[in-house]
Amino acid sequence: MHESEPDDPLWTRKPLRLALLRGSFFLLPVLLVAGLGRLTSGSWWGALGGALVAGAVVIAASGLIERALGRLGAALRHGHWRDREGRHFSVAGVSLQVHDDGRQIWLHETGVRRLLGLRDDPPDAFKARFSRHWRHTAELGLNGKGLWLDAADVHRYLGQAPNRMDPVRLRLRTYLDRELLQPAARRRSR
Repeated sequence: MHESEPDDPLWTRKPLRLALLRGSFFLLPVLLVAGLGRLTSGSWWGALGGALVAGAVVIAASGLIERALGRLGAALRHGHWRDREGRHFSVAGVSLQVHDDGRQIWLHETGVRRLLGLRDDPPDAFKARFSRHWRHTAELGLNGKGLWLDAADVHRYLGQAPNRMDPVRLRLRTYLDRELLQPAARRRSR
């Protein structure tokens, strides 16, 4: 591939090649129905008849087929990601699970531990660091295990911690303020 050619493995930027790609996808059901016609009828006339019928259906309903496949793909994506939607965020390449119960915003401990470098802290020391501002997963009515920390308390802790000028901690504090706490306060004030 030349340097001037864009990286386009499916050739979708050229109209003729895009038409060939779409045609090959539409040819697949025609060939399958033709093969099925050959197997069921035992003659090539059955295969030809099946191919003609399948071809007519594909030509008549090509737009409908494309829209149906697009809706099916969107439904599958939505079904796969619906448990994580609205609760999964990332700061400095570290995933944060976020839960908003309508009164407070909660952060799962695993992401906070990784960002703050507190992976080796025992659970009791971690609970003491955020005393009275944590809940077990079951207390929030969620599945799984682990602690959930109040995002406002994590924000407050980051502002008072000894190494509060660490770039990752500053980025986390800014992110919590800008992306979670302020929008939640605006939503609740309405």
